[in-house]
Amino acid sequence: MHSKTSPVSYVQDRFLFHLSKRLLAMMILPGSPVRITNVNDTYYGFEGQVQRLSDGKVAVLFEGGNWDKLVTFKATDLEVVQPKRGKK
Repeated sequence: MHSKTSPVSYVQDRFLFHLSKRLLAMMILPGSPVRITNVNDTYYGFEGQVQRLSDGKVAVLFEGGNWDKLVTFKATDLEVVQPKRGKK
């Protein structure tokens, strides 16, 4: 026997599914590539890798060229970057 779901239930289920996918994409974990989104920050637009998290602050490691730097940001100033595919 097949039970039908109401249109409201279907919409709620779809909303929760998309919300959970979005939250997973926004989770900042150690090793995640992130971009600085605070336009007032010196590092705006830079991309780095999360080194550690503590008390709502995130330590981001920037590596490039002849320098490496570890800088702390508020979690709200960051967005997770989808990694680009490497060369084959």
